[in-house]
Order: sequence, then C-alpha cells, then structure tokens
Amino acid sequence: MSSKSTLDDFLSILKDAAEETEKIYVNGRTIALTPLDFKHQKSLVTTGLDGLIGVISFIHQLNTAIIDSTNLTDLRLTDRVQIALHLRRMLTDKPIIVENKEISILSLIDNAKEWEGLSELSIGNEQFTIKLEIPTLSKENKFLIACVEELKSLQDGGLGENIAAMLEYEIPKFIKCIEFGEKVIDFDSINIKEKIKIVNNLPASVTTEISEFIRKISEYDEKTLTLDDLTVDLDSSLFE
Repeated sequence: MSSKSTLDDFLSILKDAAEETEKIYVNGRTIALTPLDFKHQKSLVTTGLDGLIGVISFIHQLNTAIIDSTNLTDLRLTDRVQIALHLRRMLTDKPIIVENKEISILSLIDNAKEWEGLSELSIGNEQFTIKLEIPTLSKENKFLIACVEELKSLQDGGLGENIAAMLEYEIPKFIKCIEFGEKVIDFDSINIKEKIKIVNNLPASVTTEISEFIRKISEYDEKTLTLDDLTVDLDSSLFE
C-alpha cells in the first residue's frame, strides 16, 4: 500500500471522527455539537499573545469555532458561553483554576440558566424608533473583523483611542433597523462605516439605553461563568 493511500485512509478516519456529534441543550433548543479540532484550538490559544487585538480576535475565533462545531449560523450571543463551556468539557474535563481554587467544568455547565431577558427591544423618541436585537455570532464576526483592522491601523494610538474604536463597533451590531416617519433604515443593508456614522450622531441618551440592553447580556454571560462566587475568564486560557 502506498504512503499516499495510507495517509488518505487515516485522514478519512479523522474526518469521520470529527463528524461525530454530541447533543447539548442550550436556551430551549437541542444542538448537535462536534468537538474542537486542533486547528480551532490553536486559533483560540494563540490570540492570548496579541494584547487588545487578541481579546477581539479571541471572540471572533470562538464564534467561528462554535459555528463550525454546530453547523448553525443563527446562534446568538446569549448562546455563546454555554456552548463554549461544552466545547471546553469535550476538550478536557480538568478543573479550571480561579484564585487558586478548582472549578469543575461539569458543575459550571450544570449551574447555567437559560436566557430569560428580551431578545428584541424598541427604543427612541418622537422623531425616530430604533429596533434592537441580540445579534447572531455570524453577524458579530463581521464587526469583530472590521474592529481588528481598525485597531491595527491605530497601532500608534493610545489606550483611550483604541477603546473608543472598540466602542464604535460594539453598539451598531445590536441595531436591527431605525424607523423615522414612513422611512426605514435596515442596518443589514448598509455597510459598517455607515452604521458607525449613524450611531456617532445619535443622542447620548439613546446610546445609553442601547448600552443598558447590552449590559444585561454581559451580566448573563458573567452569571453563566460564575460558580461559588468565582468567575471563570472567557479567554484563550480556557482552551489551553
């Protein structure tokens, strides 16, 4: 048997193994999940070397890994943490160390609760209405990629400038559309720079309401990652 044939046979075995799924239950739906492969694990772990850009890149790589491992493009931000914990469990069940204490990944998963907050919300004033939604991981990835490119262009910028750039890319991804009079701006139909331009011109009182909508999602993520008053960091170290 040729070495090429042997290699092809082994790769076929690996492909079959990678297609084996495990059923998990997340936010009211059953999801078929495949384990991480080394390519995804490597992408997740190496983001920890890139500072602020690495923080954004990690979320992008995690979203990509989740989409590939579920073959689903409609998963939302509120699904991410629970699926990430299951991927970590399938990778290894060794305890997570937080403040020199061990946290069981199984206990963390068992402690997770379903998202009970709003998935959509309308805000605004007499002049316009903004419809918010929890974005999908796929939608968020477009913003994350653009944000990383922006941060790379600001390599000589200070921390404040970089954080300001990150905030510019955060709020628009939660906007579904803006209605004023009989007109509608569908945010899916305009590019990211146009979305940012609109957000930068919104009243601060409106962006504060949007930030409150976002904050509730962040709080849910933190609760999902917390057990016995210890909170696990959702970063590259989780998949080492």
